Amino acid sequence: MDGSKDSRWCANGGGRPQWLQLEFDKPQSLTGAKIVWESNAPIYPHKLETSTDGKKWTVVADTTNSPKGGDTTHSFTAKDAKYLKLTVGGTPGTGWVSVREISVTGDGIKSIAAKGTAKENAVEKKDGARRPMRPPMKMTSPPRSSNSPPSRKPKCSRT
Repeated sequence: MDGSKDSRWCANGGGRPQWLQLEFDKPQSLTGAKIVWESNAPIYPHKLETSTDGKKWTVVADTTNSPKGGDTTHSFTAKDAKYLKLTVGGTPGTGWVSVREISVTGDGIKSIAAKGTAKENAVEKKDGARRPMRPPMKMTSPPRSSNSPPSRKPKCSRT
């Protein structure tokens, strides 16, 4: 997502299912995806779906009935994908889903790191800093549940 395995996305709670959705600025032809989970030990039963409009989804990979531990690589073909959604149906124990990196393959795809804010991009341009490429993509996930106690500390955090 950002080209670094030192950062991660973590779900907003322990409820199931948990999901992460990527939106590309323009439709992409995808041929596969690799998911690097926070830990190699847990088994994350999950599915990947693509969509051209964010409403009608097509399952392109599904491990919900045969999950395996460790990072996951999927090969598939999806033309004109505007969205890619990862949905995780369960985690070991009460853990929250935590993803270190999602990378996709396909014609013309170099990286899917999230875009920086206007301020971040201006700083990069000004100081010439070398940061991960900011290709056209944004991420969304479900909002925090209203019944989650505010004092509860997350079991994972962005590092």
